[in-house]
Amino acid sequence: MRNILLSIGLIGLTACNTMQAPDPNELNQAVVKQIYTDFASGNMDGFTAALAPDIVWNEADHNPYFPDSPYLGVDAVMSGVFAPLGEEWTSFSVIPESYVADGNTVAMFGRYDAKYKATGKTMNPQVVHVWTIKNGKLTAFQQYADTYAMNEVLTPGSAANPKKVETETLRNYVAAINSNDPDSIIAMMTEDVVLQAPHGSEIVGKAAAREWLAGYVGAFSSVWEKTALDFTLSGDWAFERYAYKSTNTNRSTGEVTEDEGKGLNIYRRGTDGKWRVSRDSWSTDLPLPK
Repeated sequence: MRNILLSIGLIGLTACNTMQAPDPNELNQAVVKQIYTDFASGNMDGFTAALAPDIVWNEADHNPYFPDSPYLGVDAVMSGVFAPLGEEWTSFSVIPESYVADGNTVAMFGRYDAKYKATGKTMNPQVVHVWTIKNGKLTAFQQYADTYAMNEVLTPGSAANPKKVETETLRNYVAAINSNDPDSIIAMMTEDVVLQAPHGSEIVGKAAAREWLAGYVGAFSSVWEKTALDFTLSGDWAFERYAYKSTNTNRSTGEVTEDEGKGLNIYRRGTDGKWRVSRDSWSTDLPLPK
């Protein structure tokens, strides 16, 4: 009898030893999988319940909803990301393809399948979502995505090539300036253009810009060089930081003055597909006049 009891005890001990604790990777991966299931089914109560109250949510750089990142807290995420998704897109699906879990971090590799209302365009870009989990709640989100494809969907007509826009728009603008012809320069500007010249008042609107340019070109023969320092394209807007050098020859006296400094151009693409200057602000590196 003692041997039988001993055998039973050994069997029980072996069974206990072979029972494994749940794999944290599998548990965390299950949490992430469920949130995609809830989103796909429209169960937004379940979706938001999985998020930590103080979640830190980051959209990918240059994503249409990136400018306000990071979104801090559930309310900010829902109002800043998911409300626009519901309002601006005819449909928006996330298609998970695979997952990788490593402790408190789970990455989802997949695609978006979506249609944008304003343009009627569809997209199917690759995406990676990286989630951080603590105590069963999602505490952080980082999106990586093909933002070129995403922004192309938002843009009417064909997609813009950032390098082509950067090179051609700045080149055409500088060529117009160096023509010393106010009409050519004005043709490169939007109706609501704003010019901010050093030591002067802000010049607002095409009519005011034309008047200012007429006075400037009437007084000086000007040659400018502008070199792009960085360039960002976002839909129908482009943002360019530049360095400049200018040489101005007084038409009356022949006196030559030179200047150099930094500036910021903001371009906007019109319905005709042409890029024009919406804002040009420049600041001299030279000391203030005494």
